[in-house]
Amino acid sequence: MHTHPTDSRQRVWQMGIGLLLTSCCLWGVVLSLFPWGTWSANRVERVRGNVELLAPAQWSLTGLVSLSPDGRFMALHRTINNQREMIIKNLVTHEITIAIPQITEMRWLDTHHGVMFTPNRNCYYTVYPQQMVTKPIHVIARDDYFHEQGWATIQSYLDTAQHAYVMETFGDGAGYKAVLEHTDHSWSLFYLGYGTELGMTRTQLETYLQTVPFIQIPRQARPTVTLTNDQLPSPHQPWYVTREVWNVNERVAIYSTEDRLLAEAYKPGWDPYVLGWSHDGTSVYIQFRRSGAAAAVLQPAMPVYKLSPLTPMEAFWQLIWRSSLVVMVLVGLSDPFIQQRRHKRETSD
Repeated sequence: MHTHPTDSRQRVWQMGIGLLLTSCCLWGVVLSLFPWGTWSANRVERVRGNVELLAPAQWSLTGLVSLSPDGRFMALHRTINNQREMIIKNLVTHEITIAIPQITEMRWLDTHHGVMFTPNRNCYYTVYPQQMVTKPIHVIARDDYFHEQGWATIQSYLDTAQHAYVMETFGDGAGYKAVLEHTDHSWSLFYLGYGTELGMTRTQLETYLQTVPFIQIPRQARPTVTLTNDQLPSPHQPWYVTREVWNVNERVAIYSTEDRLLAEAYKPGWDPYVLGWSHDGTSVYIQFRRSGAAAAVLQPAMPVYKLSPLTPMEAFWQLIWRSSLVVMVLVGLSDPFIQQRRHKRETSD
């Protein structure tokens, strides 16, 4: 029995329409069940190179992530089940350690030490990330040195210190604080404020701090990209990373020293923050935050990623894959014409 070509086409159209309607219904069910907002927050729309999600939106991070000075550790503040906690992630071994609960701030003193603060009784701790050990810091009573002759008392503490660090606006209260590591490996902390309680002006205090063997501790221990179009060279590769305007927002891009684009990451509606290079200089850690104050309230997620260029082998296989897709598309597009010519040839025969 010979089937007319028109009947075959009608059946094909009917099957296609049926499949389309069924797909739309299934897609609606998937959208209703799938956590679309979380998926969208974790997704990077435009990527060149490799992007790895390190801290998902579900972690509800608070504030920017802090890298250790050598780029081997990352400190993150997250909220899980309404419980705020700080975790330290080893970026080499991927181990995660949960620090003391209710930690709200941390600063890296050096590669081996960090100082943490919890508003729970205003306690301070020292953390050793490589051993994942924390120690309490003794807070020296302010009455001991908050007077005009207070520097003599402070000097007595400095004489027994193996290392002395100073940081601004950390923990409870504004102003400067000093953290001391003593020769017996104990730790102590005292407040400096802005000099008023010590009978000094802020300028006098900051000038004096330059003459005392304090190690100044910045907010970010590893170099970052602060301004748009600033370039941050890789410590071990002939590359640099930058933030540059792309469409509405900014993108993070890694270039070679010959200005060849090696990798990029872009999320429309999100602002990127470059946290610093990895310890080996082959990757960049970035964090995205929703653009605008209102949007940040509606979507407070701040996911963290690792962006890196493709290795030569990865670039080779990517080229093979893309070439294969092009060939498949060309074959698919040419198939109707081939079938039509074959049908005409069979009809003429």
